[in-house]
Amino acid sequence: MRRALFIIFVILVVFFTPSPTVHANSSWQWLTVRPCDVLLLILALIALMEAGVVTRFARVLDARKSFVVVLLANAVSHLFPYGLRMLACWHKFRCVCKALDAPYYTVGTYSLIMTAVVELPAVYFVLRRLVDDTRRLGWILVLANISSTLVAAGVERLLCHGHW
Repeated sequence: MRRALFIIFVILVVFFTPSPTVHANSSWQWLTVRPCDVLLLILALIALMEAGVVTRFARVLDARKSFVVVLLANAVSHLFPYGLRMLACWHKFRCVCKALDAPYYTVGTYSLIMTAVVELPAVYFVLRRLVDDTRRLGWILVLANISSTLVAAGVERLLCHGHW
């Protein structure tokens, strides 16, 4: 069991570790839509999917509360890293338009870290009183969050293409 968890952890670290990039007097062009244009749609679909999975498989007694908690936690865990990256690009580019065109995807390492640090504990501590089996809730939350973050990252990379 520990070996399987370690392998999953290594795969996630390798998948979400950003490669070093160099911005040496070049300009990035998005060939399709920008990640910020599709972020809200992706996050809404992923959050609904995750809320449904948690409510159904963890057997939460109050479905409405479960959906609200999962949706709010998803919003915080995915939009906060996006805001941090926007601030970093704002400092660099000094313009919102250029910052929105910056060459980065929005769902990645920061989103996974925020999911583990913010979303999982928050949702677990709120919903633990609404389920019979808290251990099952914990595992469902971990699996649902990992899969939803992977799906969001994959969809974003499929929809958004660019070049230097």
